[in-house]
Amino acid sequence: MSRKIHFACLLNLLLLVATYCFGCQSQNKYFPQAGNYSQPTVYTNTTEVSNTPQIKGIGKIGSGVVIAKDGDEYYVLTARHVVNIKPGEKSDPYKIYFSDGKNYKEEYEFDYYTDVYRSESSSIDLVLIRFKSNKKHSFFTLNGNISRQESVTISGWKFCNKQPTYELTTGKIEAILTPSKSQDGHNINYSNPTIEGMSGSGVFNSKNELVAIHAAAKKFVQYDTEKCPKLDELHGDNLGVSVSSFIKSDLFNKLPKNSYKISSDLFNTQSNQITENNSKSSDNDKHVGIFLRPKSFKN
Repeated sequence: MSRKIHFACLLNLLLLVATYCFGCQSQNKYFPQAGNYSQPTVYTNTTEVSNTPQIKGIGKIGSGVVIAKDGDEYYVLTARHVVNIKPGEKSDPYKIYFSDGKNYKEEYEFDYYTDVYRSESSSIDLVLIRFKSNKKHSFFTLNGNISRQESVTISGWKFCNKQPTYELTTGKIEAILTPSKSQDGHNINYSNPTIEGMSGSGVFNSKNELVAIHAAAKKFVQYDTEKCPKLDELHGDNLGVSVSSFIKSDLFNKLPKNSYKISSDLFNTQSNQITENNSKSSDNDKHVGIFLRPKSFKN
């Protein structure tokens, strides 16, 4: 899958959202990958470069994927920990900006209290975010069919030179974990390199269908955000939440009927067999987003 083709398929969203991960690496078994960010802006690319919105706020960044459309309302799926801090009450409302990669073209707001949907029955590391737009944006097809050694692509944003930088990495599914071996629904293990800022990124199969949401790294690896070297295998061995798990959760029921697309082989028998693997532990006009913590949050 070429980078150009994949970019043409993306409407990458960068959302202004609250992200609290200071200390989370020491408290959790795995390492959420919301990255540091110092500028209060959000943007989204609307060209083949990758349609990606950016959000105002100071703190952490993350990524997301547009998966549904209901009239002028769109729904973004991302990791729950990307938006787990409430925004300030004064001057830092959540906003989404769309960019052509150079200039901001569109701007949208969403309400943290009414437009962010969480599971009410589990701790699954996923949320839905709703925003309104009178522009026509397409969205990814959902597919829960995943198998070991399947090639997948991750498309998201990393923190680089004090700003979000688009990143696309390739790899393979290494393991599909049982519930007892997963934390917060992190049941898909893959070799794709990822880094801070890529939490909430989409994990795509060869058909550009969404099969999982990237959520965490199994180990912490230091990264030079000034030189921004190419991600290598040292940044591999990462975890995500499968689309299959999302569809089985109560969160999926919050999507309006007929607002999303599901692949015909979504519940292929092979994909529904969540099996543990003891091997290595240690990719339309689509949407991948960046999320920033509101500036009112104080450490």
